Order: sequence, then structure tokens, then C-alpha cells
Amino acid sequence: MDWLHRTPPWRPPWHGGLWRLPAALAQLGGCRRVLLSFDDGPSPSTARIAETLQTHEARALFFLLGERLPGDPQPVTPQQAEAGRITRELLRAGHLPAVHGLFHRRQAWRPAAAVTRDFSQAAERIQAACGFAPRQMRPPYGSWGPWLHRIPRRLDLQLVFWSYNPFDYRPRDPHELARLAGQGLQGGDILLLHCTGAGQEMTRAALPELLARLRDRGLAPLDPLCLLETGHD
Repeated sequence: MDWLHRTPPWRPPWHGGLWRLPAALAQLGGCRRVLLSFDDGPSPSTARIAETLQTHEARALFFLLGERLPGDPQPVTPQQAEAGRITRELLRAGHLPAVHGLFHRRQAWRPAAAVTRDFSQAAERIQAACGFAPRQMRPPYGSWGPWLHRIPRRLDLQLVFWSYNPFDYRPRDPHELARLAGQGLQGGDILLLHCTGAGQEMTRAALPELLARLRDRGLAPLDPLCLLETGHD
């Protein structure tokens, strides 16, 4: 049933974006690489997942929602202040903050001007929180439309999707999640996980076994900072 979790190879020609690692990164250092990516932060659970990754010497790409971070003109809430601190910690730990939009909503049928504002404002909030201008973006749900294909280049952002989705938001035993992703991933895959939401504790608990399974199969997480050396598509 691995095909249920793997992104189909055919996509509309207008879709664009990075679905798998470029060949040079997929074999970086003579090792088969996979990219770990987490959606929907920053939140306290994002920090716990980052701590687990650090324990196992792994780095990841974190797609963050702008609404969780401080932004003018609204007063800063305690939750937003803490989210800003977590974003700074992600960067200090070697993870790569990226843009998931201002709000978690489907973008495919929204006007291009509204989508542009959404991602631009989110990028500004991330940069204000941690001092780093994000270079990658991913729309919530992977929802994207043909009239939106110019937005990433206009904002100087690389559009990144995924090639393997183990549905970690569905309740299951952490060992089952680790087994599913650990056996299904291939060199060059981009793994979609979540760091906020109902399944995030299951995801965090599955990470040590998942990373061990990858090592046993000769796979290693890619340092996400390597993406900064690639182009938009």
C-alpha cells in the first residue's frame, strides 16, 4: 500500500515546484539523502520535535504560519511571543524556517494578488521573528492553481512540495508510523510531517525509530541549508 503515500509522478505542467530532491542533493556526500519537512508551526510541539531531531543529529525544513508570529498592527500575544522565540531557536539549531502562508487555508481558487499578500506577509513575520529571510514556501494542503505559478519567483521563494506523505495526522501507533515511513522512503524523497496538531506527539515519538530505520537502509537526512544553493524549481 506504499502507493497511497507516494505523490503520483504526473502533475500538470503549470504546477512547478520541487517534489523530490535534485540529483546532486539526493546523492550528496555519496549517501542517499531524504529531506525531512514539517508543516504548521511554530508551536510548543514544534520545539519538542526540534529537540528530538537535535538529539539524533538531524535537521529539517519547517514551514511556518505567519499568524502564529507577531505582526503589526495587532498587539503581540504571549503565544506569538513564544512562537517567535521558537522560530529563533529553530534557526540557531540549524533547521531552516520556511513559509506556509499567513493563514492555514487552501490557495488554489484565491486571486493571485491575495495569495501573494498572504505569503509576503508571512515571510515578513518570519524574518522579523528570527532575522532570516525565508527562501522556501509550501501552500497548505499543497493547494495551488495555474494562475499562481508566477508568485514564487515574484517573491524570490522556492516552491517545495513533497513526494512521501505517511498521513501523520491520522491516529496510529508511533511504531507503525516509523515503520511506514522508514520502509517507504527512497533516496531523493521529501517527507511530509507535521509539528502542530492532533498527531504531533505521535510524530515526535516516532522520530527516533524512523531515523534509525533510515540509517539501517543507508539513508540520511539532508541538511536543509543545502536548499539555499538551489534555484526556484
